[in-house]
Amino acid sequence: MAIVFVLCVAGMYAISTLENRKGVKPNSLEVDASMFKTSAGFAVGSLIIIGLLVALYTMFW
Repeated sequence: MAIVFVLCVAGMYAISTLENRKGVKPNSLEVDASMFKTSAGFAVGSLIIIGLLVALYTMFW
């Protein structure tokens, strides 16, 4: 199993370096910081749910 893992890693490395030498840029995702921001309603709702869970756990533990 370790041999297969090492062969896969070596294959991925070889393919990656060959494509970069040819000038082919791999398709990648454009990640923007705004993708990770939540709305105010979601934040309030999640805090309410967490508060309810904390209350239930403290009551029934």
